[in-house]
Amino acid sequence: MTVMKMFEKLIPFCIFAVDQCIKVLIRQYEPGFVLWRIDGFLEIRHSVNPGAAFSILSGNTALLILLSTMLICIITTLFFMCFNPGKAARVSLLCLLGGAAGNLLDRILFSGVTDYIYVCFMNFPVFNFADICVVCGAILTVILVSFTKAGDVFDNKK
Repeated sequence: MTVMKMFEKLIPFCIFAVDQCIKVLIRQYEPGFVLWRIDGFLEIRHSVNPGAAFSILSGNTALLILLSTMLICIITTLFFMCFNPGKAARVSLLCLLGGAAGNLLDRILFSGVTDYIYVCFMNFPVFNFADICVVCGAILTVILVSFTKAGDVFDNKK
């Protein structure tokens, strides 16, 4: 294993740690409290989402915990046991893994995900750092699968 591959495997742990540190700070305030604001543009405010993206499956915490756990297990299995992903595929999977783990811990401990980033100028849900990592990882995965031969995405023998 190369040094670079060892450092890459720290990606999900770093994402998880940064996400949880921010959420610990945010949870010091009551939900709805605005910590920071750029008027008409962006707010950092404490919010709790009992569902998934866009509050879908709200109130189904057990199902969301199960689905998140399954996603983490699938990604981990694929990453470490089933194939040798190329560098971009590794990064996308590791971002998905770190973000999913951060939100999973929130669901287990608090029955909802702590969100805090609110973009004021458009109608969009409040989100967090873990969500950003999950979305970026998913987008990169879709791009890789869409514009690269599957063998090139998931096999780093080149």
